[in-house]
Amino acid sequence: PTKTSFTEILGPLGWNIFAMFMVNLLHEFKLGVFKSVFRHPLDLLYAINPEAINILNTWYVKVC
Repeated sequence: PTKTSFTEILGPLGWNIFAMFMVNLLHEFKLGVFKSVFRHPLDLLYAINPEAINILNTWYVKVC
């Protein structure tokens, strides 16, 4: 285990400093894989209702 000032001071209080680091999932994906994972739900949405993509775009423009 790594000993730092944080682990020595906060460890006895029951706080694990390593649990506070959040994994960024975008760093776990290569760009091509991310594009495929992102596009698949959009393709499913289009297959169910082609107009839903326009609704999603309208909503996205309002948010951004």
